[in-house]
Amino acid sequence: MSQSHITDKSKPNSHSNQKISPLLIVFAADQDQEKLIQSIDLPETEIHYFSDISEGLKQVEGRALSTVIVDIKLSMKATPAEKEKLALIDSILPLIKIRSNPQVGVVSICKNQSGEGLAFLSLLLQNNCNLENSRFLRSYHRYPINLNILMNEASELNWSKALKANTLNLSYDGLFIVSVDEWQWQQAMVKLYDYPEIEPFRVSKKWSLPWGKSQNHFPGHGVQFIDLTIKQRELLSGLLK
Repeated sequence: MSQSHITDKSKPNSHSNQKISPLLIVFAADQDQEKLIQSIDLPETEIHYFSDISEGLKQVEGRALSTVIVDIKLSMKATPAEKEKLALIDSILPLIKIRSNPQVGVVSICKNQSGEGLAFLSLLLQNNCNLENSRFLRSYHRYPINLNILMNEASELNWSKALKANTLNLSYDGLFIVSVDEWQWQQAMVKLYDYPEIEPFRVSKKWSLPWGKSQNHFPGHGVQFIDLTIKQRELLSGLLK
């Protein structure tokens, strides 16, 4: 086997001194994995193969995923909780669904694209499996709540210099900020313009989508809340009913 960056199926590599690589997760039955291992050629990608969806997601918990492949036969046998998690993945990541066909080999489906053969699967992976697409799986449901907000660097106290933006969605864990501004800060303060009595939220940037990179998604920044106060938690509880 010539694959140069496949890790053990059950023990994802977490060495801190290793350079960051795109992370591809493959869910397929044991008997189907060997053909995929031989056909997927992504030398710069960390790849993990699992025959159990829940166990696989548990193994990579807390890591940013780039692309996920799932065998349709395996997904049909998934539990309701596993199907919900796959739907979540499909909403934020390139999720490639595959099925075997005796005449053409593997059939691959990703979003509104579909094709036959291993060459098409390889093309999908080359176009989608990269660090730019990497996302953390959310722990909480997102609610489509649109708020006016002001953003400031964490160390900046002058709100007259703040960037103006809006939220696309909100959860108990964080929010997505729709903005065309290139935000270089790793931590920031977010003030809810519509709720001036609530002190600004301290947030950590998890990922960004620059303007012009996608025709299907708004540009902006996904952020996570840091150390919520009691008043902030109460506000979120009221908004996320």
